[in-house]
Amino acid sequence: MHDVAERIEVGVLVFELVAEKNAQDLSLRVPDSFKRSHLVEKLLIDVDGVTAESGVLISTANGDVLVAVAGAYPYTVTFFATGLPGNFEPEYPLEKYRRTKYVG
Repeated sequence: MHDVAERIEVGVLVFELVAEKNAQDLSLRVPDSFKRSHLVEKLLIDVDGVTAESGVLISTANGDVLVAVAGAYPYTVTFFATGLPGNFEPEYPLEKYRRTKYVG
């Protein structure tokens, strides 16, 4: 969480490479299309003059999408993936996020 103003917080996500998965890590089985060419974009949210990196969107050439973004509830992450069931409850509507190409 990042404090923006009094009583206003924005969820942020921090990504890092790991050498191996541990027991508490979450994993998702995604379509094979993600093993080929894909585009990775950071999701940025602008609130009261503060910009926060709050998620990532990965899309493939055939239209499959995987989104990981700060959740509607404090200290949560919500996921959306093409073809996977589940409740997707981002902190803000997806159209409010600004996308920027990830270069890492």
